[in-house]
Order: sequence, then structure tokens, then C-alpha cells
Amino acid sequence: MEVANIKKYHKKKALFTTIPMQEISIINQLPGRKVTPKDITTVEDCLKLGNSESFLGGRRQPQLGLHFLKENIPSLDILEYPQKGDYQSALAQGYDVIGISFYTTGFYAAIEMARMAREAGVKEIWAGNFGAMTPGVEDHFDRKFIGYCEADVKLALENEELKYIKHPLMTTPFTVRLYNSDVHLAGYLFTSRGCHFGCDFCSTSVFAPKPNQISIDEIERVLTAYQDRGITYIDIADETFLQYRSHAAKVIDLLYKKGMKWFCTTRADLIDGRIDELKEKGLDCVYIGVESMNNANLLNQNKGQQIGKVTHVMQELKAKGITTAGTYILGLLNDTRETIKRDLEKLKELPIDLLVFLIFTPYPELPIYKEFKEKGLLLHNDWNYYDGLHMVFKHPDITPEDAQDILEYATCSVYSLTNYNKRRIVRRIQEIRSQQINEFSKEKIKV
Repeated sequence: MEVANIKKYHKKKALFTTIPMQEISIINQLPGRKVTPKDITTVEDCLKLGNSESFLGGRRQPQLGLHFLKENIPSLDILEYPQKGDYQSALAQGYDVIGISFYTTGFYAAIEMARMAREAGVKEIWAGNFGAMTPGVEDHFDRKFIGYCEADVKLALENEELKYIKHPLMTTPFTVRLYNSDVHLAGYLFTSRGCHFGCDFCSTSVFAPKPNQISIDEIERVLTAYQDRGITYIDIADETFLQYRSHAAKVIDLLYKKGMKWFCTTRADLIDGRIDELKEKGLDCVYIGVESMNNANLLNQNKGQQIGKVTHVMQELKAKGITTAGTYILGLLNDTRETIKRDLEKLKELPIDLLVFLIFTPYPELPIYKEFKEKGLLLHNDWNYYDGLHMVFKHPDITPEDAQDILEYATCSVYSLTNYNKRRIVRRIQEIRSQQINEFSKEKIKV
């Protein structure tokens, strides 16, 4: 009898990594090496640090996506924020696949790492994270993965289906109160990943518009594991916690039963009318996208809420002793130099402990990027500047130079006195400006 020729599937040996760690971290994207304001010599670098959530909030975020991949695909190796030598050593280990996780602003570093991998003989180079949506990525990578893709990656590497998502244990040093230097250990928790609200300025609306929920059983397992390690503070890392009310209620009950305090990012309309209840069940800190003090801007960007509600919620949170944090976008299409300054005066009245400012950026994955490109409104496609800190399009009223001045004004004028790190940044900017004025005066004297 003839025996069938059965070919065994060969699992691919893979390493997923990130681009190297930055000297100064970029907003909510890459951790930076420990930098103190006194070591910074330019105002632009001060603004980067002064709008870094990690620096201001006192936490160092691991590469959460890589840890999810590793938890669900154990054969996969991961390498977070390597030095060049670390990466070169890894390339010598004979991997079939190198996956590189990056954001748009890290595009050039990622393609350099792809080049190094090809020279080392790696057969397949994959791109992941938001940067995989950058135009031109196909010229340097063999495959790209968009969104939370554990199932797709497991199938590609091991030819096996992923039955359910397992949640990794991930921790960070965390300053519980922004005005308190005491550092604790917090555990990261995703209850769902993605966001269905579809704000026009947010890349998550393209990257993961259909959120997937982590099962309650899995969440309970993770919380118990944190509890066993003595961790009683949880950083809920969802893009928008409470977007699924019944699921979130079960999570909150678990946190309450375990006596855990927690932090979350959410929307004002999702916690309005619930603040007393949430505080009683452990809510300690809230991060909310304020985005604009101009209702026309909020409407144009499909934010789905008005500034009156945000103001009311922020005031109530502060009155209840809950730490508040948020983002604010400068240079939206309805903004002018005059209206921004007027709106920032209103913003000063909001009781926010931590504010991060961003310049409106038409990221290449967003529909508005295509619209701007067709209308000839993009100033360039140098992805280094698509970082939320530079204006990259022709605004009807604001030049790129104006935008930098506005960013500096906002950073220095609208900040909480309780945020020690922000005060240090403002002082350093003042010192640098003073030095520049003195140097200019010396030059005039010489002339």
C-alpha cells in the first residue's frame, strides 16, 4: 500500500522588536531614557519632554502590544527598545522572521532596521503597529499587520488558530498622585482594545475601530495574579474604558472586591452622573481628551460631546478628590491665533492636574490625510515631523512657526502647579530663553 507523503508544517522562528528607545520620549509612543530638564539645551526638546505623558505622569510603559503577542504565541521572541548592538546580536540568532513595531514618526528608524535584517539574511520582514499604515511601508516590508493581530500572527507563524486571547502580566513604576513623589508598582489591564467612537483626529478609528473585549474570566485571573504579587493599583489601558457598560461594570466589581485603586482613560459623557459610584469602587485618576474649548472644533472632529459637559465633569472629579489629566489639540481647522489664545484662557479655569498639548496632525492613515494631499495642503511627507509636535499642513490661519510659538505658550501658561515635572520644564524653558537673550545682546554689543 502506498503511504501518503505528509509534509510537516515548519514553525517559523520569529523575533518581534521595536525601534530603539529615544533620548527624549515622544508623546505616548516611545519611552525615553531618563532625562532631566537641566540637561536639555533646546526649547524644542523641552516641549517634547513637557508634553510626554510618561515623564509628566511618572510611569514607564512597556511595549504592551509585544507582550500580548508573546503571551499568546509563546514561540515568539520579543525585544523591547533595543540598542543597536542588542539588535545586531539578535539578528545573528538565525530568525526566519523579524517583525518591527513602530509609529509613523519612527518610520525611518524602522526601515533602517529592516535593511539590517535583510543584510543579515532574514527572509521575511514584517511591519506592525500604527506605523504599518505609513505610505511606502510596502517598499521595505514583506507583510504588514494592522490592529490587534495575535490571531493573524499565530496563524502566520505556527499555522494554528488562536482560540481565545490571554492577557499578559505587565507592570510599571507609577506615581499615584501627580503631586506626590511616592512611586508604587501598578499593573496594566486591558478590558477591551480599540475604540468605536471614530473621532476624526484619532488613528485608533482606523487601526482598531471594532474593539475586542477580554473575557471576564481572563481579567479575574490577571487581577488575582497581580494581587498575589502585592499590586493594588491598576492602570486600565483601554483606549476608551466604559465604552461597553455591562462589561466594564463587571470589571469594576472585581476591582472593588479586591480592594484595588485604578486609573483609566475615558470620555466625559461616559462618567457623567457616575463619579460618586466610581470613586466608591476605586477610581483614583481619570484621563480625558478635552481636545478643544471650541464646540465647533469638537463637532467638526466628530468628538460627539460639548465643552460644557467636559467642564462640568472635570470640576466634579476635582471636587471629589480624583486626579485629572487630559490632552488638548492646537491648530484645529476652526482655530486662529486669536481664538486659540482666548480658548487657552478658558482652559486655565479647568481643574486639570496634567495637560498634554498636541498640534493637529493629519496622520497618513486618516481620511483627512488623503483629502489634504488631493488639495495640495500637505507641507511635506517627512514622517519625523508627524509626531503631534509640528504643523505639517497649510492651515488657513496658522504657520508652522506660529504653531511652535503657540505650543510653547500653551505648555508654559496652562499647567497645574501640582505637577512638579511640568514646573521643572517651564523653568528650564525660561532659563534657555534667558540665555538666548543674553547671547543675542552680546552679539549686538560686538557689532
